[in-house]
Amino acid sequence: AEHKRSPGWMYRLVLGAVAVVVLGTGGTAAAIAGYAGRTGPLTQEITVAAMMRAGLVVQEVSVLDRENAPSALILAALDVQRGDLMLDFDPEAARLRLEAIGWIANAYVRRELPGKIHVRLAERRPFAIWQHGGKLAVIDRGGAILTSDDVGRFGGLPVVVGANAGRMA
Repeated sequence: AEHKRSPGWMYRLVLGAVAVVVLGTGGTAAAIAGYAGRTGPLTQEITVAAMMRAGLVVQEVSVLDRENAPSALILAALDVQRGDLMLDFDPEAARLRLEAIGWIANAYVRRELPGKIHVRLAERRPFAIWQHGGKLAVIDRGGAILTSDDVGRFGGLPVVVGANAGRMA
């Protein structure tokens, strides 16, 4: 089924953008005139309220192609919740945090105004279980450690043992 947007979404988007520009210009003028200390927080509060009325808040987050990466780590890396301002969300910073998770080779993160965040993951594939120093870890073909948690669920993978076995496998 094709999703259709309500006719008012464009109006809310334009209204929010105009409010941000007008209030931002007013805040700059106030700062130049020396009133920034008194108007800055009020200007910010009005801007936030205008963006919320315009629907520029996170309403939906979709994550595609997640297989092994823990959901809790993904949510922590995204660092966003429903109701957060869309323009406060930094897709590039979120991408970097996602790619720091062992399972994730690449992440694609984008905002879709007025209120959606889309994430597509490319996960590393488990290749072997590496035993080293009395510990077990799941590794990929390059020897990168994917996880040391719940290794038992990967019991069908070959086991490699030794200091350089992970890289040599």
